[in-house]
Amino acid sequence: MPLAAGCDIAFGFGGAFVGAIGVVPMFCAVMPVLHGTKRAGIGRGMASIVISFGFLMVAGGIAWMVIPKCFLTFTVGMVVGYFTMLALLCALALRRS
Repeated sequence: MPLAAGCDIAFGFGGAFVGAIGVVPMFCAVMPVLHGTKRAGIGRGMASIVISFGFLMVAGGIAWMVIPKCFLTFTVGMVVGYFTMLALLCALALRRS
């Protein structure tokens, strides 16, 4: 069965958007360090990961309750959006170092 059978592709794009929003806490923690305005710290980094993970888990839980038939499409979109933005963050960090 195709991934989006019976589901609107918009759920996949919505998941990608939610996944991209999930990386924002890590951007907020890393960008001041890359610009040299703040020092790197394990506490700030771990807090950003916990906030990101918590947001994505809540979004996934809500999607499971609201759109159970299109949950797989939403989740695949969320993972693709998350890893795309994470790759962008890695590219920015490597370019600045």
